[in-house]
Amino acid sequence: MDQDRYRSAVRALPAPLRDILARALDDWPYDAIAEHLGIGVTEVEAGLAEAIARLVAALDSS
Repeated sequence: MDQDRYRSAVRALPAPLRDILARALDDWPYDAIAEHLGIGVTEVEAGLAEAIARLVAALDSS
């Protein structure tokens, strides 16, 4: 995969989704991400799913 396309797709994510994705990729537990961002674990799960869906869509369309 072209790293520039991936980086561009990640940069296009809304900041809250980028934050969740970055911490998940750094192996933070969902409860730690939730506590750090002041949201619930369910919101972390939904945010991560949304971030992944947006990345897939962006990379599939390029």
